[in-house]
Amino acid sequence: YVRLPGKKGSYADIHAADPRSDLAVLRLLDPSVGPLKSITIGNGDQIEIGSRILALSYPYAPGWRDAKPRACQGIVKRLHVQAAPGPAEDDPRPDQRLPKPLYMFGMLWQTSLTLNPGCSGNALLNTKGELIGLTTGRVEEDRKDAVLQQFRPQRMPEPPPPPRTFTDRAAGLAVPTSTEIRGIIEKLRQGLEVEYGFVGIRTHEPSSGRVQISPNSGMGIVGGSPAAEAGLEAGDYILSINGHRIAKADDVQFYVATALAGTPVKFEILHEQAVQPKIITLAKSWTPGKIIAANRPPHVRGLRVDYTSVLESRNLQAGFFGRPRVGVHAGVYISEIQPGSKAAAKVRVHDIITGVKVNGKMKALRTPAEFYAAAAKIRADEALELKLHAHNFDGDSTVVIEP
Repeated sequence: YVRLPGKKGSYADIHAADPRSDLAVLRLLDPSVGPLKSITIGNGDQIEIGSRILALSYPYAPGWRDAKPRACQGIVKRLHVQAAPGPAEDDPRPDQRLPKPLYMFGMLWQTSLTLNPGCSGNALLNTKGELIGLTTGRVEEDRKDAVLQQFRPQRMPEPPPPPRTFTDRAAGLAVPTSTEIRGIIEKLRQGLEVEYGFVGIRTHEPSSGRVQISPNSGMGIVGGSPAAEAGLEAGDYILSINGHRIAKADDVQFYVATALAGTPVKFEILHEQAVQPKIITLAKSWTPGKIIAANRPPHVRGLRVDYTSVLESRNLQAGFFGRPRVGVHAGVYISEIQPGSKAAAKVRVHDIITGVKVNGKMKALRTPAEFYAAAAKIRADEALELKLHAHNFDGDSTVVIEP
């Protein structure tokens, strides 16, 4: 239920939600409460240390009927803060090494705001009244100071400090409306899945401030990936991505992921002492967790498909190194089959479609968009003929799905 000014409100459903950014867009179900004036989303990239900010929230009791909105002001104290991982995110077991949530890539702000329970996910404004961030959590500011104080020499005893509340010690963290986050918000506003980018490289940091594609043969570049097709080689150094200087391996993961699948991205590569620009169109990375999207592609004869890079990136990111390394296969993979459909008796989930016959010719596929565009050209009374690569690697075959 969403409460609005003037004692109005509406029940809502989730229009779209993304687990990796922990963001969602709600759709109000009661049309009588509108039209509503939307807030202007500002540019969080322009915020500097010392910038004045204002937080709006319902502290302590966001769901209570007598809860009242609150506002508090402060400043941005630190940029590029990395939050500590949760238990599952820090688990050393291979099956728990999931793709990092975005807040673990050092993209948060630390503010002087003393956030109370109920303040998470609320608006952070600049002095123009623009939304420039969302409050997300707290950090204990005095932990380090408390440790240092144990070793600080004192000539005479000092009186004990007065009791301090939790909020006295806690500084608020916020997610900025950076270029990357605004792109994610726009996808969610459209009711679409946030498709994080995948390039197909493994990196390490041989020296401070330098990031290199793993020089080990067969480990640095994933076969069939966008990186392989662009000609990147094991041992190359990554200098920048879309103009962002790369100083650590996490920078590569963050800027590739948030550029989103299907986007051409400019890489600056150092190859054998020569700087080379590369434009690489990203594939899609695997995202664990529950994804909600109101606007999904319609089923085609009971099928939905996705990028084949999702299968390989799941193996890489989740640490399933015992499985055969097959690389990114050409085509799209079947991600969903409607029970009882004509397709259910012909194909299986994870089978790979490499082609669709259109106007008598087999059209090769590379992306889900190409599959849906080709399928749209086939009349409803025509059979759908697919070139298939089975998920158990038995070889290629042709499958005909009747109308």
